[in-house]
Amino acid sequence: MTRLAEFLEEVRAGGEPVNPALLAYRMDGTSPQSNMRARAGLGTCNCCDYFTFSGGTVVLIEETRLAAQIEDILRTLAHLQDGERNRHLLRSLKRENRLKAYGSLLVLCRLGRELADQDEAAAVSGTADFWLAFSGDMDHDDARGFDHVRAELMDDLRSVLTPAVVQDVRIVPARELGTMLPSRPLPD
Repeated sequence: MTRLAEFLEEVRAGGEPVNPALLAYRMDGTSPQSNMRARAGLGTCNCCDYFTFSGGTVVLIEETRLAAQIEDILRTLAHLQDGERNRHLLRSLKRENRLKAYGSLLVLCRLGRELADQDEAAAVSGTADFWLAFSGDMDHDDARGFDHVRAELMDDLRSVLTPAVVQDVRIVPARELGTMLPSRPLPD
């Protein structure tokens, strides 16, 4: 039987530890002993980097270099007019993160059947928040410009997954995760 502690790791963003005391459960690990997707009986499906618990809620954490990702997407869309380019950018960001949220929920659902501890199994099947934690050269002020992305991503996730499943979507600086999450990632 599987235990969540097998997947516990220090949270890293941009290759660096966010906060030495901040631990979370690695979802997309590639080593055989910490590959949560494989342990759940799935292949290399899209999923978030980590999950943890906060206030009885599963928090899915996708760490990304958002500014660089946006730059890359816009470069491939350079041939389009501004309005069309922005629509494609938003569509691409929503699609990728929707897939990661769905994949993460599937991994947790399947993993829940493998968990030895029934309290852990019940906890991973609870409601979830989705946090897109950005690292790199985008500062907090730049991130506020992505409020419409957050709102549309939340609407997009909730269009299929009700608020009973996904409660909140946030775009946050990765460096703030250490102050936003408990250092003990155990289910309440």
